Amino acid sequence: MRIIANHRDAGDPEEYALEGAEKRADHHLAPDAPVLFLEVEVQDASEFGGVMRVRGVQVGPHRVLRRLPWRARAPATGGSTLPAHFR
Repeated sequence: MRIIANHRDAGDPEEYALEGAEKRADHHLAPDAPVLFLEVEVQDASEFGGVMRVRGVQVGPHRVLRRLPWRARAPATGGSTLPAHFR
């Protein structure tokens, strides 16, 4: 599984298809290699670090990890907050 960092614009399937195709070409990845998009919002690179809470979402056929608001709490499941198809 490859992780592709993406700054979300529209957040629609077309955005991820274009970003995925571009990164696959740039890094010589097979067209069918599984990828996971990690949405990033870095305004000041010196502040990038620490813990980032995410949730897995499906955008069309694309798997995406989106940042949760800082105060968001994980469901009280005692385990991973990712759906099984993200693990």
